[in-house]
Amino acid sequence: MALRKLMHPRNKYKKGPNFKQLALLYPEFRKVAVTDLTGKVHIDFKNEETLRILTRVLLKHDFDLTVKIPPNKLVPTLPLRLNYVLWIEDLMTHASFTKMEDVKGIDIGTGAVCIYPLLLAKMYGCCMFGTEVDDTSIESAIENVKNNNLGNLIQVIKVDKDKILKGTVEENETFHFIMCNPPFFETEDTSDKVIKQQPPRNAPTGSNKELSIEGGERLFVTKMIEENVCDLTKAPVIRESSIMDKSLKDHPPLEIIFPMQDKYVLIDNVITELKKIINNLQINIKELELQKNTLSEWGCQLTAQNDTWSHARRKRRLAERQSKDCKEENIGSTIVTEQINVDSEVKTIQHLNVKNEDTQFVPTKDKETSDHKDPLLVFNLFLSILEDEQDPEKNHVKICLFFESGSGGRNILETLRQYLINKLNVRIYFQQFCSKTNKKRRKKFKKAKKDPPSKLDIQGEEKKLNISSAEDSADSS
Repeated sequence: MALRKLMHPRNKYKKGPNFKQLALLYPEFRKVAVTDLTGKVHIDFKNEETLRILTRVLLKHDFDLTVKIPPNKLVPTLPLRLNYVLWIEDLMTHASFTKMEDVKGIDIGTGAVCIYPLLLAKMYGCCMFGTEVDDTSIESAIENVKNNNLGNLIQVIKVDKDKILKGTVEENETFHFIMCNPPFFETEDTSDKVIKQQPPRNAPTGSNKELSIEGGERLFVTKMIEENVCDLTKAPVIRESSIMDKSLKDHPPLEIIFPMQDKYVLIDNVITELKKIINNLQINIKELELQKNTLSEWGCQLTAQNDTWSHARRKRRLAERQSKDCKEENIGSTIVTEQINVDSEVKTIQHLNVKNEDTQFVPTKDKETSDHKDPLLVFNLFLSILEDEQDPEKNHVKICLFFESGSGGRNILETLRQYLINKLNVRIYFQQFCSKTNKKRRKKFKKAKKDPPSKLDIQGEEKKLNISSAEDSADSS
């Protein structure tokens, strides 16, 4: 799975199932497995029947669950379903329900497999209600519950199409959580559009009734609240809004990716080096408390009042030159002072005192002014590790910079990124990473010569110019 690194830390499929072992233990899986010349076992994820066999075998092997998956019904992707189950466990633990066997939940649209109630009942002993509108799915779900002797913990209930919870639960009955997965899409057309933008690696399964609903998930949740069966006004929703996805797409973070080296053997070495660089730049740092299951190892919010990183080398050389000139001037003034009389010496000293008072007053005024002006840059920094499953020594460090606000805009953040690349001494790795991206850009550019430029292409070229200007201003640092 391409997104395996983003899975729950306790998900047993984070490293992927052992297909070779499954082929040796289960004859039905052996029929769909293929061994290549290197001895590795593969399966065809684009074959619906293969996916059905894989799900059945994994449920049996890892959870001792025996299920039947009818044709033309949604084949649940077990690693993703297990993610949701583990998230629910985290939420219940956070809510002080330490004993999962005391937890009671509702799975809306439980489907033909009844996957969530089966997993929750088998893993924790939870009491589950599964609702469903489709008659064939209800029959299949009830059969799967009986085959696993979980009828004392799982109850499958038929509901009307125009209702969600109303008439399903009693008024005084208490439930600790309500979940629903799918529906995903508003209509069939929306589903097709998403599939076209992001071609699935696996074969598409499931009927339109299982994957879509009129009005989408927003209307679905709104209707559930309006039924007023349970107090859901303060209930958190696990799935993030598509508005957030659009925001990240329009304003993606600036990234720095480089391999773990001898200098940065541990992630703590990178954090220490970043703190040192940030302090030298006189940037205010506020460390953020990250959740236990977050992918980031460290995060902070940074506020810069002034640009202390652009043309840093030039500024340093200028300061050294001024300091040298100042020393020569002081030596010359000392020789002259020894040759003059006491009266002139007193006048000279008084003149120097007045000059010093003036020079001391100007920075103080500037400091007072800077305290009241808006910050130049406010951004969030998150540090994470990109693990290599095959070779841990090839792990990479990923630094994400999220622009928040500031008079300097995103351009000033781009110059800071280039400064960090130079200071961390990872420029060669960053250039290698960018070269792969530039190849894709060149292909798009060749295609753009044939087709008229779109609005998206113009925006991309503007962004590329901004990055180039940022690198030029930071090269001298």
